Amino acid sequence: MTIIIRPLRSDELPELYKLMASLFPSENQDVGESDIVFIAEIKGEIVGFVRFSKQQERITLNGLGVKEEYRQKGIGKRLLIKSLRSLPRDVPIYLR
Repeated sequence: MTIIIRPLRSDELPELYKLMASLFPSENQDVGESDIVFIAEIKGEIVGFVRFSKQQERITLNGLGVKEEYRQKGIGKRLLIKSLRSLPRDVPIYLR
């Protein structure tokens, strides 16, 4: 199983919203212009995501989710590692 971790493309927002709604039905699903989103993709399907919001002098981790059938395979860990390595190192990162 090949897992690709990469930034979200704007044309993939509808698929991301569907995944977010299935994982967190009571949460606000809006992705803003200042948000940084990475996805995990398997065979062209988005199976996980991590979302950060960038505000002035900080970045906040706002969400992390993986489809149930793909859990316990290290996808969430890979999402975090790859995304954290891509974020600016001189800005503090907070958990929400």
